[in-house]
Amino acid sequence: MKKIKLFCLPYAGGASHVFLPWKKEIASDIEVIPLELAGRGKRFGEPFYHSMEHAVEDLYKELDEQLSEDSVFAMFGHSMGGLMVYELLIRLKQRKEIKPIHAFISARYPPHIKKESDRLHELPDDLFIERIYQLGGTPKEVLENEELLKLFTPILKNDYRLIHTYQYQGEEERIPCNLSVLNGRDDRNVLMSDVQGWKNYTDKACTVYEMQGGHFYLHDKEKEVVHFINQTIRVELEKMVQI
Repeated sequence: MKKIKLFCLPYAGGASHVFLPWKKEIASDIEVIPLELAGRGKRFGEPFYHSMEHAVEDLYKELDEQLSEDSVFAMFGHSMGGLMVYELLIRLKQRKEIKPIHAFISARYPPHIKKESDRLHELPDDLFIERIYQLGGTPKEVLENEELLKLFTPILKNDYRLIHTYQYQGEEERIPCNLSVLNGRDDRNVLMSDVQGWKNYTDKACTVYEMQGGHFYLHDKEKEVVHFINQTIRVELEKMVQI
């Protein structure tokens, strides 16, 4: 059997390298494929996305090149990446009629919810960076390095702009696979009561998991997260064999 492709999408300001350490812990039959967003990492220098729609269409093209009708794949998205995973899955269902064996959405409230934190990009740079520091997840050496901040701040601000201007269309379409929603117990912005709402976004099973840590528990609990993904995909594969 071909390897199961695990497409991964990062949080605001994140790049594909966030998921590279996962390759050491992932099961041998799973291939981690981080999707790179324009304007950072391997695509540094490319123009920023002007809308969430623009971003998702760009990422869809990348997925389309790597997927066929018999592809076995899963998707993982953290924070902003979780929102992108939702939009991509709806497009794949509508345009190619293919679905993953599982989807993982992490540290992200459902599309219909809007929060004041989505407007962080409107703050002056110094206040913006202060709020980002409070959220955690961004290396201190980046926040204290003036040159790195000049590169990093525009990327992060544009990502927050994408989140703020995103318009949920209230689609009747739902995610066509089982869904795992992970969230940090101490996340002050994405509450456990928020993420329960994802149960209305799939016509399959949706299970919510509480993780130790805050919004960026992903970094502190890396091995635990990858182990959870390994186990979940293994269960889904066993179901396929039984069918």
